[in-house]
Amino acid sequence: MPPGSNEDWGPNSNGMINPNAPSLMNYDEAIDAYKRTYSLNVDSEYLYKIHYHYNESGTDWQWVSDPLNPNVTTDGYENSILNCTDPLFFQPVRHMNDDGMVDGMSVGIFANDSINSLEYIAGSDSSDGMEFLSADNIFYVEFSPPKSIYEAYNITAIINEIEYVLLDFPAISVEVEPLPENVKLGPNWINNEMISIREIGKIKKPIVWTLHDSWAFCGAEHHPLIENDFESIKSIKVIKQIEKACVNIGFFQIIGHGIDKKNIKKVCSV
Repeated sequence: MPPGSNEDWGPNSNGMINPNAPSLMNYDEAIDAYKRTYSLNVDSEYLYKIHYHYNESGTDWQWVSDPLNPNVTTDGYENSILNCTDPLFFQPVRHMNDDGMVDGMSVGIFANDSINSLEYIAGSDSSDGMEFLSADNIFYVEFSPPKSIYEAYNITAIINEIEYVLLDFPAISVEVEPLPENVKLGPNWINNEMISIREIGKIKKPIVWTLHDSWAFCGAEHHPLIENDFESIKSIKVIKQIEKACVNIGFFQIIGHGIDKKNIKKVCSV
């Protein structure tokens, strides 16, 4: 956020931003996103974070790094870094629904020069994207019905006769090969219960262990902690908490799972 303004980090009080603060982002259904407009200076660097409220009063809150921006500070705060360039392409992303399908694409396109052309690719279709560029320079196109994540996705713009690739996900091909004769499947679920590490160690043949859930590192947890959507605010909060525990403490404990303590002790003794 621009420093020295009334929206500098909220403003916040002891980390909490009031629900009615001037930095509040508003949901825009037309682009399927929350947005807030700022005036920035070219060739300047800005630090920012997303402040998320889990209740209406804002007393349950979380600071989150921008999940669409991999550039963060290394000072322990993990603030997202925005280097303001001209042109600036902000948060190019595929929109995913709850079923893991792609139901849209978007990107913010900000430039002092005019945009000569804008083209997007979804699967095998190439289309003119200028009609999907909003008045505030946010490109958003919706896919109905949604498309597979295995298809190709691309957004390309020409600004001042220079071509820029804003988003590029090549198509993913899956090749199914027959199982080699000397390789056998399983086991991973025996008599409605899990096989122990100790029992696995008794198998005197090479083993390829594929991880389909969290049991291998949680001991008795055979459902993932985070399912499908790793970019949701809820998932990001869990990931950050686990990361902090691993870095600062060295381990973390899962509670509220309903597993009998005697069984947990048996697993830990293996």
